[in-house]
Amino acid sequence: MIKYWLNCLSIILISKQTVSQITDTIPVVPPFSADTVLRITNLNPFFTLQVDSILSYKLAINKDESKYYWFLRNSPVGLRINKDNGLLSFKANKSYFLSGKLKYDQEYSVKVGVEKKTRRSQRKQISFAMNYDRCRYN
Repeated sequence: MIKYWLNCLSIILISKQTVSQITDTIPVVPPFSADTVLRITNLNPFFTLQVDSILSYKLAINKDESKYYWFLRNSPVGLRINKDNGLLSFKANKSYFLSGKLKYDQEYSVKVGVEKKTRRSQRKQISFAMNYDRCRYN
């Protein structure tokens, strides 16, 4: 009986030694950190606003925002963007429509862009459309 238990114990010890000596032969490769393309990640391509309404929309990119600045092209009257954080804001005053600077039910195409502060070649421009509806009360 003692011989049986000694044989079992020796088999267990040998098996633990052989298991602990097995090593992984596949080398660990560090993750590939490729430079990704600059993208605006949350832009809605179409906005419809009522007169006397306020738009406040935070744009985001897939890179560190502190190294980039924002700009607008072909923007209608009153549309602004914060160049540092990409906050798009607009207040649709009725006076813009009464003076003829803005028109109802006309689509305005706006180009918004983001550019790296140190390298002008890293730039992204994209456009969206804005439309102003009259408030209709029944």
